[in-house]
Amino acid sequence: MQGEELLAAVRTYNAWDARCPSRRMLDLIADKWTTLVLVALASGPRRYSQLRRAINGISHKMLSQTLRELEARHLLVRTVYATVPPQVEYALTELAETLLPTLLALITWAEDHAAEV
Repeated sequence: MQGEELLAAVRTYNAWDARCPSRRMLDLIADKWTTLVLVALASGPRRYSQLRRAINGISHKMLSQTLRELEARHLLVRTVYATVPPQVEYALTELAETLLPTLLALITWAEDHAAEV
């Protein structure tokens, strides 16, 4: 087998196939709000209002949708504290932390080349 054929034979997932679950992960990761939310949580857990202030321009609706999707995909953990009123905090999972170097590199590239594109 040649290189690409060998690689295809050992892969469980194939992002080139429209039906593959990895395609949905690429869609999620490529979303600007996902990237910004995950990177905003890189320094530690934050509350909803802290995230909203940190991510200039994100609407309430988009932040809520993004947080729900990231929680469903096991990229963040939502913790509710039994206080009055209840306090909610969002934090990255270990899985999300493995994605951070890639996202930070993507943001750095975008900032470095914004004038060229």
